[in-house]
Order: sequence, then structure tokens, then C-alpha cells
Amino acid sequence: MISNSILDANTGYGVDAGAGSFTMPWLTYNNAFYSNTAGAIRNVNAGIGTITLTASPYVSVGTNFALNTTAGGGALLLNAGFPGVLNNGGGTGHAAVGALQPNVSTASSSRGFPIVQ
Repeated sequence: MISNSILDANTGYGVDAGAGSFTMPWLTYNNAFYSNTAGAIRNVNAGIGTITLTASPYVSVGTNFALNTTAGGGALLLNAGFPGVLNNGGGTGHAAVGALQPNVSTASSSRGFPIVQ
């Protein structure tokens, strides 16, 4: 399972299951793709909530991988993580896509924090 990940700047595909004639049955949820030379995926199911970025999502590549607020970049990833809002009153937090979660900016805001294994 691949979820809440940013797959970018690969010199091939973002996720590549090889050149077989079958599609790998991996579960992919809310992943973002940016600037992969050959494309986003090959022989992997596209998944649910796939995000195509048109700008870098990072504050500063190589030094600060926090999400920026650029339209088409980091702004698309804020509050876009899987599983999103919990149903039936389970909470109001939203995870962001990417390894670094944004700080809570006000006392009334909340964020969910995914567990990645």
C-alpha cells in the first residue's frame, strides 16, 4: 500500500512495477506526482485520490521539504491526505500528503497525522 506520498523527480516513473503485461494490485491512496520523466505510474493501479502537481510542492528543494502554498503545488496537498475526515463524528482533522505535516495555525484548527509503515 502506498498512501499520502509525493513521488517526484524520478528518472522514470513515479511508481514502476516493471514491464510485465499485468497490473500490480497495489492499493494506492492520495498520492501526488510531479516531474517524473516517464510519467506517474506503470503497471500499477492509479488508485483513489491521485493528485497531479503542476508546480513544486516544497518550500525549498533540498533544504526544506515542508509544503508551500503555491497553487498547483503544496496548496493541493494540504488537507488532501488519506483517510480524510473521519465519518460519524470521529474527528475533524485532515492529514496532508507528504512526509512533513503543517503546523496547526490556530487553536480552532486540527490536523490528522497518518501512521506510515
